[in-house]
Amino acid sequence: MNSATINFDHWPDKALFPNQAGNTLHWSQRSELRRIAKEEAYWLARKVLAGPCENYPFEKANILIRVTAKDRRKRDLDGFLSAIKPFLDGIVEAGVLEDDNYFCVSEITIVFNANIREDTVTITIQEGM
Repeated sequence: MNSATINFDHWPDKALFPNQAGNTLHWSQRSELRRIAKEEAYWLARKVLAGPCENYPFEKANILIRVTAKDRRKRDLDGFLSAIKPFLDGIVEAGVLEDDNYFCVSEITIVFNANIREDTVTITIQEGM
């Protein structure tokens, strides 16, 4: 099966997490942060498109999100999924994935790895059936 992996060396801005959304910034400022995150994901995904696989966009896929953190604070993984939505939107816009609706994406898995002490996000999109 074909897959695409996009690596981010940081987490999304904390204002994009739903528990922070009402407490920190005006909606227009959050909208700008979403735009920036989406654009970053777009360009990282475009690098993947330059690789050897020519089967893009994937019409059906599963998404695996690997998260690492540099500290041991407790965080909600469901909130994390909401915060990285601009990343997923940028990947769709780049043409790696046809869409991120439930007809195209049958499974999204988030895995937290406590052994690595860096703030990273790795999104792997695996072509599915």
